[in-house]
Amino acid sequence: MHDALEKELPPQQRLVVSDGFNQIAVDSGHKGLQQDFQSDFASNISYLQSELKKYAVPVIEINTDVPVVDQILLSIGQARKRGSK
Repeated sequence: MHDALEKELPPQQRLVVSDGFNQIAVDSGHKGLQQDFQSDFASNISYLQSELKKYAVPVIEINTDVPVVDQILLSIGQARKRGSK
């Protein structure tokens, strides 16, 4: 499950992020930061999917932008289509 902000930073904004103890301000409009952020997200998702695939654990990617039920139904429908081929 992920939020849109985990996948892509909002453009041209000064963001303040914190780990609960420290905080830092970043400029999300910096092109290199945008690319690194998106690349890291994609890499993490890919790694997680490949590790779970080793153990035949199905993965349903859920994001907070779309109702969860719709995403699950869509994923189940795709799984049924793949199984019937």
